[in-house]
Formats: sequence, C-alpha cells, structure tokens
Amino acid sequence: MRYGVVLLAVGAAGCAFHDVSLRLPPSVGTGLSGGDSRQVVVVVPFADQRSQPNRCGMQKNSYNMETASAICSEPPAAWLANLLASELRAAGFSVVTQADRPSAVRVEGTLRGKGGLG
Repeated sequence: MRYGVVLLAVGAAGCAFHDVSLRLPPSVGTGLSGGDSRQVVVVVPFADQRSQPNRCGMQKNSYNMETASAICSEPPAAWLANLLASELRAAGFSVVTQADRPSAVRVEGTLRGKGGLG
C-alpha cells in the first residue's frame, strides 16, 4: 500500500514536467466602435525578438522553478497581429495589407521577452 501511494505521488508530480499546449482565443471582444471604414495597415506577423520564440510562457512549481514550457497553438507574433486586425475590423476599420491612401495608419509590433525570460 505504501509503495502504491509513492508511485501515485511520483506519477502525478511528473505531469508538471511536460510541456503544456495553449489554445489562443480568436477574439477578445473589446466592443469598440468608430472606425468609420478608415484604412489601417497591420503588418502580419509582428517581429519576435524574444529569447525563446518557440514558446509563449512557462509553468512553474511552488518554489518558482520553471518546470515546463507553454506552447501556443500558433506563433504569438502572428496571433497578436491577427487579433489586432480582427478587433480593428470589428470596430469598423478597413484593415488592409497595403494602403490605398498614404495617410493610412500603419501598425507594426515587436514582441520582447520580460527580464530575459522570453
């Protein structure tokens, strides 16, 4: 019986060392409006300057030690740019890849790691 409890505890603890898959939401639903079909150019994907661009986070234990990587369902740089474009469309903007008008706002982004953790 004692060995069964030890095996169960060791088996359950091992789950914390496996990478975790995260499904990113397609929309956040800001509820904003007022775009009035104005053109906005969103550069997709954003630049990714994180030290570990293959992951979007990490899992830590109670000792604040990293135990596993959080892997996103799609690259965060592309997801953020597409999410911004989607939310701008929902707000009434005309999101384009190249502006018909030189006065159109151009949005570019860069992902950077926090504190070198990436």
